Amino acid sequence: MSVDKKIINALSALAPVERDEMSDLSVPGYTFNYNTLPMSYRSNKPVYERYLIQVHLFCPVDFNNLKLREDTKLALFDAGFGWADEIDTGLEKEKPGDVTLRHFVYECECTERILFER
Repeated sequence: MSVDKKIINALSALAPVERDEMSDLSVPGYTFNYNTLPMSYRSNKPVYERYLIQVHLFCPVDFNNLKLREDTKLALFDAGFGWADEIDTGLEKEKPGDVTLRHFVYECECTERILFER
Protein backbone atom coordinates (compact mmCIF):
# COMPACT_ATOMS: atom_id res chain seq x y z
CA MET A 1 0.00 0.00 0.00
CA SER A 2 1.33 3.44 -0.90
CA VAL A 3 2.21 6.02 1.75
CA ASP A 4 -0.58 8.26 0.40
CA LYS A 5 -3.12 5.47 0.91
CA LYS A 6 -1.84 4.75 4.43
CA ILE A 7 -2.23 8.40 5.43
CA ILE A 8 -5.71 8.63 3.91
CA ASN A 9 -6.83 5.36 5.53
CA ALA A 10 -5.46 6.41 8.91
CA LEU A 11 -7.19 9.80 9.02
CA SER A 12 -10.34 9.55 6.89
CA ALA A 13 -12.45 8.24 9.79
CA LEU A 14 -11.62 11.46 11.70
CA ALA A 15 -12.14 14.13 9.02
CA PRO A 16 -11.94 14.51 5.21
CA VAL A 17 -8.43 14.01 3.77
CA GLU A 18 -7.31 15.62 0.51
CA ARG A 19 -3.87 15.39 -1.05
CA ASP A 20 -3.18 19.03 -1.85
CA GLU A 21 -5.97 21.42 -0.98
CA MET A 22 -9.17 21.30 1.07
CA SER A 23 -12.38 21.92 -0.82
CA ASP A 24 -14.69 22.45 2.21
CA LEU A 25 -13.33 24.97 4.71
CA SER A 26 -16.43 24.89 6.94
CA VAL A 27 -15.44 21.60 8.65
CA PRO A 28 -12.14 20.23 9.98
CA GLY A 29 -10.02 18.53 7.35
CA TYR A 30 -6.54 17.31 6.45
CA THR A 31 -4.05 17.81 3.66
CA PHE A 32 -0.58 16.26 3.51
CA ASN A 33 2.77 16.35 1.75
CA TYR A 34 6.11 14.59 2.12
CA ASN A 35 9.74 14.48 1.01
CA THR A 36 11.75 11.30 0.58
CA LEU A 37 15.39 10.49 1.26
CA PRO A 38 17.23 7.38 0.03
CA MET A 39 18.62 4.98 2.67
CA SER A 40 20.65 1.76 2.96
CA TYR A 41 22.48 1.46 -0.32
CA ARG A 42 23.19 -1.92 -1.89
CA SER A 43 24.97 -2.22 -5.26
CA ASN A 44 24.93 1.58 -5.59
CA LYS A 45 21.13 1.72 -5.26
CA PRO A 46 19.06 2.73 -2.26
CA VAL A 47 17.10 -0.10 -0.68
CA TYR A 48 14.73 2.07 1.38
CA GLU A 49 13.21 5.52 1.25
CA ARG A 50 12.65 7.56 4.38
CA TYR A 51 9.44 9.61 4.13
CA LEU A 52 9.38 12.93 6.01
CA ILE A 53 5.65 13.58 6.25
CA GLN A 54 3.68 16.69 7.09
CA VAL A 55 -0.04 16.34 7.79
CA HIS A 56 -1.94 19.63 7.99
CA LEU A 57 -5.12 19.86 10.07
CA PHE A 58 -7.34 22.87 9.41
CA CYS A 59 -10.23 23.62 11.79
CA PRO A 60 -12.81 26.39 11.95
CA VAL A 61 -11.88 28.83 14.73
CA ASP A 62 -14.96 27.97 16.82
CA PHE A 63 -14.37 24.18 16.60
CA ASN A 64 -13.16 22.45 19.81
CA ASN A 65 -10.11 20.70 18.34
CA LEU A 66 -8.52 19.05 21.41
CA LYS A 67 -9.88 15.51 20.87
CA LEU A 68 -9.29 15.61 17.11
CA ARG A 69 -5.67 16.67 17.66
CA GLU A 70 -5.14 13.76 20.09
CA ASP A 71 -6.85 11.32 17.75
CA THR A 72 -4.73 12.51 14.81
CA LYS A 73 -1.46 11.59 16.52
CA LEU A 74 -2.81 8.25 17.67
CA ALA A 75 -4.27 7.36 14.24
CA LEU A 76 -0.97 8.08 12.49
CA PHE A 77 0.97 6.05 15.05
CA ASP A 78 -1.48 3.13 14.84
CA ALA A 79 -1.05 3.15 11.05
CA GLY A 80 2.70 2.53 11.43
CA PHE A 81 4.10 6.06 11.28
CA GLY A 82 6.48 7.41 13.92
CA TRP A 83 4.92 9.42 16.76
CA ALA A 84 4.06 12.82 15.29
CA ASP A 85 5.34 16.19 16.47
CA GLU A 86 2.60 18.81 16.58
CA ILE A 87 3.12 22.42 15.52
CA ASP A 88 0.39 24.98 16.17
CA THR A 89 0.86 27.54 13.42
CA GLY A 90 -2.00 29.68 14.72
CA LEU A 91 -4.73 31.37 12.75
CA GLU A 92 -4.68 31.60 8.95
CA LYS A 93 -6.91 33.40 6.46
CA GLU A 94 -8.01 31.18 3.61
CA LYS A 95 -9.73 32.12 0.39
CA PRO A 96 -12.53 31.85 -0.79
CA GLY A 97 -14.64 33.90 1.55
CA ASP A 98 -11.70 35.00 3.67
CA VAL A 99 -12.34 32.20 6.20
CA THR A 100 -10.14 32.14 9.31
CA LEU A 101 -8.92 28.65 10.30
CA ARG A 102 -6.70 27.11 12.98
CA HIS A 103 -3.76 25.29 11.38
CA PHE A 104 -1.88 22.42 13.03
CA VAL A 105 1.01 20.55 11.40
CA TYR A 106 1.94 16.98 12.34
CA GLU A 107 5.41 15.83 11.34
CA CYS A 108 6.15 12.12 11.30
CA GLU A 109 8.16 9.56 9.35
CA CYS A 110 8.05 6.11 7.87
CA THR A 111 10.39 3.93 5.86
CA GLU A 112 9.40 1.97 2.76
CA ARG A 113 11.37 -0.59 0.79
CA ILE A 114 12.13 0.41 -2.80
CA LEU A 115 11.21 -2.24 -5.34
CA PHE A 116 13.20 -1.75 -8.53
CA GLU A 117 11.49 -3.09 -11.64
CA ARG A 118 13.56 -4.14 -14.62
